[in-house]
Amino acid sequence: MKLFKNIYTTTQLLQSAGVVSLLLLLASACSNDMDTIRFFERKEMPLQTLSGAEILRSKSGDVQVRLTAPEINRYDGDNARTEYPKGVRVDFFDANKRVKSTLSAKYAIDSDRKNQIIARNNVVIIDYQTGDTTYMETLVWDRNEKRIFSNNPLMSVNGQRVTYGDGFVSDEKLENPRILRQRGTIEFDEEESESADEE
Repeated sequence: MKLFKNIYTTTQLLQSAGVVSLLLLLASACSNDMDTIRFFERKEMPLQTLSGAEILRSKSGDVQVRLTAPEINRYDGDNARTEYPKGVRVDFFDANKRVKSTLSAKYAIDSDRKNQIIARNNVVIIDYQTGDTTYMETLVWDRNEKRIFSNNPLMSVNGQRVTYGDGFVSDEKLENPRILRQRGTIEFDEEESESADEE
């Protein structure tokens, strides 16, 4: 009888040790899972991702704006926004369905709360009607105010003419662009330019 008690006690101890080991193993596994969960909670994941995207905005069946981007990430929540991490290009069309101007940047973010798109890193606006190509680092498209603007230094090139300024403003169709606080214009002589190229 005592022998059976000892065996029973030993069996209970082994079972208890096994249960404790299993609990410790599960606890450590849960800890790893919790670390993984915490990592993903810290790293905000997009609600939706589009690759090779093309978005059209039209009025009465006529395309007015075409937006293309290699990748678009949509985020939800308090900081709801759309990001264009690999760049964006926006083409504006005239009444004859021809591209009249283009806006491009290496990065852009569209804030739902502010109703603004902020384009950054090598922002370029090409006006095909005037021949102007304008370069800047940051540009804001404010849909509430229906305008596109920048308060940063810029350079605008048209053939042999280069204009420097410290701001830019236009309507949101890029039909009336203006350089603000112009710092100067340099006109290059075409003959001088050609002779410099020959040397």
